[in-house]
This record gives sequence, structure tokens and C-alpha cells, in this order.
Amino acid sequence: MIEQQVKEVICECLSVEMDYLKDNSVKLMDLGADSLDFLDLEFQLEKTFDIKLNMIAVENPTIQNVIDLIKAKLT
Repeated sequence: MIEQQVKEVICECLSVEMDYLKDNSVKLMDLGADSLDFLDLEFQLEKTFDIKLNMIAVENPTIQNVIDLIKAKLT
């Protein structure tokens, strides 16, 4: 469930199709994300999951890195 929600937010923020997110090892920068996209994505994920993130600490994160970070914050 968390994985699907994360992917939906990524699709919305980066304007990419869900098909591009099938492989969780895809790096967000490979999807065209720049620094402003990271900030927007972080804000939207914080809002969606009601948590505080620090994605800047993860260098060139993959989709799985983001999922793991959120799961860690929720436990």
C-alpha cells in the first residue's frame, strides 16, 4: 500500500506514467527530477503520509530508497 501511494505521488509530481516506476531501482533523477522537483516531491510525500522527511540526505535516491525512508518514519 505504501509503495503504491509513493509511486502515485511520484507520478503526479514528476509527470511520469506509472509504467516508468515498475522497477524500484529507478533513480528519481533518471525520471527527469531536478532540485525543485525533489522539494515538491518531499512536500507532497510529507503531506500524504503526515511525516517529516529529509530526502536531501539521500544522494540520488531510487524509488525504493524513498519507500524505505517512508516506511522507517512510519514505524
